[in-house]
Amino acid sequence: MKEVLAAMAAYNAKAFDALLDILATLSSPLRAKDTGAYFKSIDGIAEHMAWAQALWLKRFASFGRYACLEDSPLLARSLDELKAELK
Repeated sequence: MKEVLAAMAAYNAKAFDALLDILATLSSPLRAKDTGAYFKSIDGIAEHMAWAQALWLKRFASFGRYACLEDSPLLARSLDELKAELK
């Protein structure tokens, strides 16, 4: 089971990195545009995904500092605000 979970985590990390690379090619106005989706915009969806990943990390280990989330232009709120909400 450990191998399956490790493979799933590796796939998830690779897929998320690829998604961030794609999002980095989009203009800020396009990412911020209200799409009518639940999380409003591409930025909102990306923030939700980052928040969800942080939540899962918290479940498996103590919540430390993650360079991939520090000062991310995709997060509308600071990482410290997100961490405070998770506690």
